[in-house]
Amino acid sequence: MQDIYQISIPRKTLQHEEMRWGYMSNRDLTRRLNKITKPEKLSAFYKVALDRDNSKLYDLAYERFQLLFNGDYKKQEVKPKEIQVVKPKVKISKPVVVEEVVSITLKRYIDF
Repeated sequence: MQDIYQISIPRKTLQHEEMRWGYMSNRDLTRRLNKITKPEKLSAFYKVALDRDNSKLYDLAYERFQLLFNGDYKKQEVKPKEIQVVKPKVKISKPVVVEEVVSITLKRYIDF
């Protein structure tokens, strides 16, 4: 059984992850981490966090790996749980038309 730091990462994936770390804030990176479901991408995220000495994010990446894959990297994807969405019933009433009469008093005569 391999762990997160033992997974081989394609060079292109690692370069792409490093590029993301160059312009994303910690908040954006945390949001991204919560969306990653593939072990290679999660491992790349972990490696870049480790290289940049961001202990909070590499701890979170390791915990996410354990949560998703239980140390078994051969599970390629995790299917999200089905969520039931209840749409509220909205009663639509007939539109009300309001008329407004505007009168303007002109100060000078206009010739048409």
